[in-house]
Amino acid sequence: MDSLILVLALAVVFYGLIPGFGAFYVRRRWREFRRRIISASLYPLAEYRSLRRTEHGFVGNLRFFGGLEATQGDDVVWLRSGSLSVAAELKKVAVYWLPSFAFVEAEGPVEINEESLPDETPTRVRWERIFSLPEGTQVFVSGPLYIDRGRPVFRSDRQRSLTVVIYDGQQNTILRRSIWGGRHRNEYVNPFTPGSITAGSFSLLILAYILLRSPQLRLPAIIALTASLFPLLVLLPPGLLFFFLYRNWWKEARFLRAERDMLLLPLRYFPDFPTGSASVRLPDGEAYVMERHAERAEAIARLGAGKIRQATRLGSAALREADYYVFGGPAQGGPLGRPLDPMAELIMIPGHPLELSRRCSKRARLFELLSTGAIVVGLLMNLCILLVLLAALIK
Repeated sequence: MDSLILVLALAVVFYGLIPGFGAFYVRRRWREFRRRIISASLYPLAEYRSLRRTEHGFVGNLRFFGGLEATQGDDVVWLRSGSLSVAAELKKVAVYWLPSFAFVEAEGPVEINEESLPDETPTRVRWERIFSLPEGTQVFVSGPLYIDRGRPVFRSDRQRSLTVVIYDGQQNTILRRSIWGGRHRNEYVNPFTPGSITAGSFSLLILAYILLRSPQLRLPAIIALTASLFPLLVLLPPGLLFFFLYRNWWKEARFLRAERDMLLLPLRYFPDFPTGSASVRLPDGEAYVMERHAERAEAIARLGAGKIRQATRLGSAALREADYYVFGGPAQGGPLGRPLDPMAELIMIPGHPLELSRRCSKRARLFELLSTGAIVVGLLMNLCILLVLLAALIK
């Protein structure tokens, strides 16, 4: 009995607990990345007028888009936008590298994120591991800005570390790309998983060898040997069918979570979601409005050159008796304008954004449960078959 408990304990620890801890860790880390990008979008832009107010010390939490101008020592980079140059101290700072991206201009007025955006997670790397960057590399940095000896310097402090994103393409694509792609593709497969599964497999194989030397421990030995083949079990028929179901359903859940977050983006400027139209000020003082329309044609006329963002997986039922919400710069008698702030969107959402996001979240949880059930069923099926075969072979 003790041997069987040891076998099960090793399997649970190496195949479940350690990869499970890694899954929570990477999901939390990417959730924090998305939160920081959204927070950064609410900071004012670093401009001459905001820097002149402070002669020395802390200016505030600001953001800056610039091209790499030069490096100073190992940890300081200089960025330039127009006539303004700022420094950024990047020691011990995590840098996020957005996947290469050529915006699909043929996308049309309706966002098709699944086709338009790369199906890749941004690369996260410590600054110390980046050895060189070409001049002109586009960098987005946000966080505490100081005036140090007359020069503006982005610098992490105890309350907040810098958020640094390297990107290509237009500035107004950074938010969309970061929120859509800034999530792990499969949390179970994380940096902790390969070592844990390898250690578990070898441990169980050695334990099976030891147990097989004692005839009375034949059953726990067979179970240990079966469990040691865990890395192969998911790829063997007939459980392989459930593995494909697991992958497809997990991908669907990830897609729904991404759509949930995208639908909520315009609402970050409206923390108390109003029942009708409303107007707020963007971080730099620019006006930003939300309009609610009952008719699609009327909403489209106000949208102008903006984009339509939909909950694509909820189907047409989500649009029954729905209002249309348009977000953009105020305009009288014509389409709304595109805000000067590159992280403020000109967007229309058919349906109530909060309700749509709630339904996306609920549906995502359903697909997560289905995918988990599929992989468990497939593993148990293959496990039972392998147990029977090994029991017949090992006398």
